[in-house]
Amino acid sequence: MCSLSPAAQLDRTPSNHSRYITEGVWCFEREFDGQERCPPVRLIVFDWDETLTLSTFLPEDRGLRERIGWCEWADYITEHNFQTPLVDGTATRVEKLGALFKDLAQDEVTGSRRLLAVLTRNNQGSIACLNLLLMAGLDEHFSA
Repeated sequence: MCSLSPAAQLDRTPSNHSRYITEGVWCFEREFDGQERCPPVRLIVFDWDETLTLSTFLPEDRGLRERIGWCEWADYITEHNFQTPLVDGTATRVEKLGALFKDLAQDEVTGSRRLLAVLTRNNQGSIACLNLLLMAGLDEHFSA
């Protein structure tokens, strides 16, 4: 992970779909006849804005959106996109996300690996999302 001191203002990337926010997160497994014959989950897909990140603030530098590995002001950008001031504890939100992704990627029953991916309508593009994952050190958990 690279880090430089913050030298640019971060702009809020608008989330065009935040009006569809639902209360809480729902994750469940349904039981049905024959479920033991069905293959296990092999792919887990996350949204980007306000799911992986709490909010998306990015500098106007085009390099962030066009060059994989752009990492100026990495600590500052990671803090403003991933961290929360509302939760106290010894582990940061980035550390907790990393542990969650590690757990989700490994099927406890079969031992097989699950793929993690990001699917988003973020208007900054996939390279910007990848660079944020790189800056936070979370990229190693994702396949796409």
